[in-house]
Amino acid sequence: MQQSTGENRLIDDALALIEARGGIVAMRERMAARQIIWDRMRREQDALTREYPDKWAAMGKDGLVALGDSLDHILERVDALGVPRSDVVLEFLEADPVPLIL
Repeated sequence: MQQSTGENRLIDDALALIEARGGIVAMRERMAARQIIWDRMRREQDALTREYPDKWAAMGKDGLVALGDSLDHILERVDALGVPRSDVVLEFLEADPVPLIL
C-alpha cells in the first residue's frame, strides 16, 4: 500500500525532529534516563506525600529538586536552579486521592 503525500511529509518531519535532537540513539538514552526519574518518583511518592501533602514536587536525576504550593512556583524554582524542565518529573502529592473505579 502506497503512502499519501501528507503521510510522507509527516514521516519526513518526524525524522527531521529526531535528527535535530541527536538521532534515535540519543532520544532513546534521554527516554531511559527519564524513566529512571519516573521510577524514583513512584518509589518515593508515598513517603513524599506523607511529608508534604498536597504539594507539587519536581524530581530530577539526583532526587527532589523543588516543592511548592503551585505548579508555577516549582517551575520557577526549577528554572532558577538551571535544571532543564525536560530533566524533571512533576507530580502533585495528593493527600486524599479520589479512587478511580474502572
